Amino acid sequence: MSPLTIHQVPSMVSLAQYFDSVEDDMPEIQVKHWDKLTPHRKVNEMSGSYLPAVGFASTPAVPMKKVKSFADFAPSPSAGESEDTCSNAESGSSLAAVRPEFDPQSAADRAVQMDGLALARSYLDALIMHGWEERAHLLRYSMADVETKLVTDGPLPWIAQLNEGRYLKKRPTEVRVDQVVQPYDASKFNFNKALQEEVLFQFERSATGISTFHAAKEITEGSSPNLILVNVSPIEYAHILLCPGTNRCQPQLVDENNLTVALHLADETNNEHFRLGYNSLGAYGTINHMHYQAYYLQQPYPVELCETTLLGKTPEGVTLHRVEGYPCRLLAFEVENCLEELARSVARVCKALADANVPHNLLICDKGHRVFLYPNLFSERMARGLVPEDVRETQINPAAFEISGHILVKKRSDYEVIDHDMVNRVLREASCCEPMLDAIVDVALGKVEDEAMHVGACGCDHCTMPHDEEEEEC
Repeated sequence: MSPLTIHQVPSMVSLAQYFDSVEDDMPEIQVKHWDKLTPHRKVNEMSGSYLPAVGFASTPAVPMKKVKSFADFAPSPSAGESEDTCSNAESGSSLAAVRPEFDPQSAADRAVQMDGLALARSYLDALIMHGWEERAHLLRYSMADVETKLVTDGPLPWIAQLNEGRYLKKRPTEVRVDQVVQPYDASKFNFNKALQEEVLFQFERSATGISTFHAAKEITEGSSPNLILVNVSPIEYAHILLCPGTNRCQPQLVDENNLTVALHLADETNNEHFRLGYNSLGAYGTINHMHYQAYYLQQPYPVELCETTLLGKTPEGVTLHRVEGYPCRLLAFEVENCLEELARSVARVCKALADANVPHNLLICDKGHRVFLYPNLFSERMARGLVPEDVRETQINPAAFEISGHILVKKRSDYEVIDHDMVNRVLREASCCEPMLDAIVDVALGKVEDEAMHVGACGCDHCTMPHDEEEEEC
């Protein structure tokens, strides 16, 4: 099922203007119950409130969109060209990635057109962008004050951002960072304490099997919708938070259900520049209430440009790769069709990592069909005094987006001198050792029974985690 699309959307409009000016090919929108919106009440007081709602397609097989991301790892069929569905059938073609040449101008061109044709913007894409713009007054600082540049003195084009406001005006850390698994604590900050004004819309599986939109849908008693909130401390344009089952008060742990929602969010935007990130506790996730982050970035993440080595298929039928030529060790999970299989495979590995107390990050790209998984030991090494002083002084925190190559810098002095060597040294300190990555590969490929014990069995000086240290918010 192709996402609902419109071909032209003004760059600066309010949601009210947007609803009044949609094209004829958009579904009919009945704006109702606006008098029952309660923007100044908290999220945990949603019962009886009305919020916009997007329903994502509920078909089990979601073919990969024909317009792919920056690293062509296989020629992919468009929807309707593929006969494969949610199955463990082997693909006849190799999915080993080929690293393309990076050209900033061509990357910018791809944001506007493909083969000379204007790209349609999905309905969800427009809702995210305009909903975020409409809530600009909630942001803790202006994105106009943020500076960005490419660092091109090495083999990969790192993206450096000077974002002083994020570190001066962020929420403080309230969780331990030496334990990946911690119980939810309602007394600490969580997204139920956010105002409903921060919510863009609900995002649920559609009951009709096709993408749907309701301008105002009631939150019924006892329900716990997946909410899309504005991130009031943004990294980039349209920085949002996906909070699956917000009222269920789940800790910051990936499972099959919440990852499925995240993958479908990426798929429904139908925009290669939209990616989601996940930070476990201990890997710069500092709010212990389940959430993913997402924003738009015109340039490809450097990790997306790397070559990969095909390792095989997971028990769920997902293709597993090792990423080569990157400062830290990581894996890539890919599917052509079934997002549910991808969610099941990645979530199983994340659970093994969490149970073994191994911090980790995810980057979701290619419209939800590709997930990078990073074991992240930077905080552990910091606590044990193993990170060199010059790396510590950069104050770069390798969370999901940073470890993927979008480097947030706090100090102008560092921003002015950042180079490939600096980034390389920071990301190397986050890397797991080779035996640990091999163990994670065994888990991903279904070669072991006690998955958590297998991942945690390395025990080398690089990979143990006997520490207790604070870190900054993701």
